[in-house]
Amino acid sequence: MSPRIARAYAAVTLALIAGNVVLRAVFPEARGSADGLVMLPVVLSLAVVGGLVSTRRPDNVYGWLLTTIGFLWVVTALLLDYGLLALRRDLPVGAPLAATAASSGAVAWGMFVTYGLLLYPTGALPSRRWRVVGWAAGAGLVLMGLGLGMIAWQLGPAATIRMMAAGEGAPEEGFAGALNGLGHILVFTSMVAGAVGLFVRMRRAGTVERLQLKWFAFGAALVAASILIQLSDTLGQLGFALEIVAISALPVIIGIAILRWRLYDIDRVISRTLAYAVLTVLLATIYLAAVTGLTAVTATRAGDSPLAVAIATLLAAAAFQPLRRRIQAGVDRRFNRSRYDAQQTVQRFAARMRDQVDLDELTTELRTVTGEALQPRSAVLWLREARS
Repeated sequence: MSPRIARAYAAVTLALIAGNVVLRAVFPEARGSADGLVMLPVVLSLAVVGGLVSTRRPDNVYGWLLTTIGFLWVVTALLLDYGLLALRRDLPVGAPLAATAASSGAVAWGMFVTYGLLLYPTGALPSRRWRVVGWAAGAGLVLMGLGLGMIAWQLGPAATIRMMAAGEGAPEEGFAGALNGLGHILVFTSMVAGAVGLFVRMRRAGTVERLQLKWFAFGAALVAASILIQLSDTLGQLGFALEIVAISALPVIIGIAILRWRLYDIDRVISRTLAYAVLTVLLATIYLAAVTGLTAVTATRAGDSPLAVAIATLLAAAAFQPLRRRIQAGVDRRFNRSRYDAQQTVQRFAARMRDQVDLDELTTELRTVTGEALQPRSAVLWLREARS
């Protein structure tokens, strides 16, 4: 498809997002159990990145996949919001609307976890043998959509809308429930196969595709970590916000990898992320330990002593830079060894250069250091003659 069609498709999706926001802003009755369109950043990220990938890589169907997932999710949100508004204001709402709302969101989720893995990053299956998995995923999506649509038709519009707003699962009885269950089994199996396919690609990948897969693994790790934090319920609403941010960042990370923008920075991104995550945990531990210890000494309740809070904050601030340097060096030494070795080589050369006066030895050593640190295919050193 042409880039013009890709831009139009993405524009339609963005227009539906804007319409959903306006609907919720104008009619408070359209809001579901969660106040605000919590999936807005995710859908927006999918639409924008999908449009960019489809425009700049029209031969790669992955951009179309991202835009379609965003389109289906925003259609689901829009229909659900209108359904809630219709129920609360006695407006017409039909069974086709409820069936579409029930099916489209599930199909979008299924596409994300199946074809999102199977087609990354080239937009094609790993090999022809994987066509069976692709067909199985498609069959699972169709069965799941048909089953949920039939269930919604049987329940009726009002019950379907209320079930979706409450986040409840669909009934599993009857023929429709069997179709839905079989569809979920096929989708889950295809998802597992897609994850295996990523490892197969990694074994066969060249330099560029290996970096693209590392970007995807980084984004998936962020999503997994945010889901674990949310399930543990240690951060409350902040954990839910982190989960939305991580899921929204995944399409952006995918777009960076496919469009090859700053592709080679992945090792640095991973090392910085790990370093700051460890640093955050350590600073929080220092702060809490200082507050607890000082409040115990002063015999006050935790948080009631302004002096304890101030001292703990100063301790955490004073420890920030020393800890950051030590943690970053440790992470680079473990996870970004090439960059760490290059830095050590340059530092040793800088120390020796202060005492080196022989130009020939300095030239030889400079070429050696450049080869070790940058590993270029060729190197030429040009020296300007001193004017008398």
